[in-house]
Amino acid sequence: MFITISDALKLPSLREGEVVAGIGGLNRRIHRVSVCECPDLPIDLEIIGKENLLFVEGEFLITSFYALKDSRDILLDTIKLYNKYNSSGICIVKRYFKEIDKSVIDYANKVNYPIIMIRRDIPYADIIMDVSKALLSNQDSQINISILNDILNENNTKEEIVSLAYRLNPRFLENISVLCISFDKYDESKAKYLMSLFENRPDTFLTLYYNYILMFVYSDNKISKEEMDRNVKRMAAILDSQVSKYNIGISNSFEKLYQIKAAIEQSISSCKVSKFEGSKTEFYNQIGTYKLLMTIKENEILKTFYEEFMQPLIEYDSNKKGDLVKTLLLYIKHKGNIKSMAKESFQHENTIRYRVFKIKELLGFEDREFEFFENICMIYKISKILKM
Repeated sequence: MFITISDALKLPSLREGEVVAGIGGLNRRIHRVSVCECPDLPIDLEIIGKENLLFVEGEFLITSFYALKDSRDILLDTIKLYNKYNSSGICIVKRYFKEIDKSVIDYANKVNYPIIMIRRDIPYADIIMDVSKALLSNQDSQINISILNDILNENNTKEEIVSLAYRLNPRFLENISVLCISFDKYDESKAKYLMSLFENRPDTFLTLYYNYILMFVYSDNKISKEEMDRNVKRMAAILDSQVSKYNIGISNSFEKLYQIKAAIEQSISSCKVSKFEGSKTEFYNQIGTYKLLMTIKENEILKTFYEEFMQPLIEYDSNKKGDLVKTLLLYIKHKGNIKSMAKESFQHENTIRYRVFKIKELLGFEDREFEFFENICMIYKISKILKM
């Protein structure tokens, strides 16, 4: 159970904090938050430390350094002590120390020990509450990820899946559907903030799953396409205002809670397809042959199929310095429209026609247009999956 210093700086009470030193240590982990105001001074290094449990590894300290206001010369030794016993960082309230001596800053920068300074009017209690809640929230997220992994285990019975589902959320009802959300430059703090903006209704449950946000929609009655459309629209409106690029995958609606496993898998697959295709949303019932391809767990099978199919074009491009592989992908993108292919590639239409003819010839599809398009569409999708 931990958050990083970087995570803490995004909390309401620390958002305006100034990192005056140790910026290289913002990935240090906070395991506990404590107030450190009245140590016995001077500090006796022989009796203090882990041995008597005064310090806990990953402790984030809050202080105004009242005890040092008349002994500024030992501030550097104090910071060295905190770092020695693996404190994650320190937050200094600007009451007695408005500035920190250069020797302290230089040391903190050298060892990447974060020193944060905040206004004197921010209550200690707010910082303690914000950090503690973030630690507990992170613990809940890790527990939920563990439960979700258990649900997705292929060896579970229907009864075991239902039991796990109720551990995840005791309020689940029989009918279930899942939305999976991903966004560029994933950051857990940002993900949790987005979750706080989504409408928290009685019939929804939100949780993190690695780099995804999962939204479970549940009901006593069958969940309609219209209802899922409304959920997607609400979610998209929030994401549009908060992130530059995102993808949403939506599962089918299921009428038995033990089918939650399939709902989760479908939502994640649809979210990935959304990213492949450059669309913002994808419903599982609309992703076509991706359904089949993404059930092939061993990518080596797909890779071998792709390489064997593409080998004649790859060899031609290598020997003739051609562009047939690129032309093939362009052909799929424009659904065989020679004019739009020529426009995008700044080539004459006849040049594109010749390249397409050469592709068909090398692959053995000169007089089999349907089989050609069927195979290259499959290859296009496999290429997307292999890049995942």
